[in-house]
Amino acid sequence: MKHNYCVACGNTENLHQHHLVPRSVGGSDDESNLITLCNSCHGKIHGITKEWNLTKLTKEALWRKKAKGERTGSIPYGFNVADDGIKLIKNAHEQEAIDYCIEAKKDGYSLREIADLLIEQGFKNRVGNAFNAKTIKNILNINGINTARTVAEKRIAAVGMSMQTTLDNG
Repeated sequence: MKHNYCVACGNTENLHQHHLVPRSVGGSDDESNLITLCNSCHGKIHGITKEWNLTKLTKEALWRKKAKGERTGSIPYGFNVADDGIKLIKNAHEQEAIDYCIEAKKDGYSLREIADLLIEQGFKNRVGNAFNAKTIKNILNINGINTARTVAEKRIAAVGMSMQTTLDNG
């Protein structure tokens, strides 16, 4: 701590370090960028500083972490956490499954068909289970592959289902 008291009110309990320039916008942990505040004054500063959009600052901080290859939440399929506990490193086997999904989707396979193909190729998800269509959709979406069906595709699927029902009942 820079001081053993709050520089705003003099309180000596529940002290915090406050960054004058937030780290999310490039502020450092250098002592020249820190002041000591009690919990109450620290909260007041963050509450009355209207030019700081906390949502925007949080998004920017997360973007910076992602740009550095650092983890920002759950570990995405295709990656493991490096020994430093921060950086993400590619998992070769999972990356192979991702590439297989992307190629199969480009070749026109449905999500269920891709899941079945992965099972046939011996791929399993992280917990050792077979893939399902929802997991394939998530993997493709995260990797920038659009899985949304067009209105025409939905109509074709609906007509196909009604024709199958007619055939089954007829």
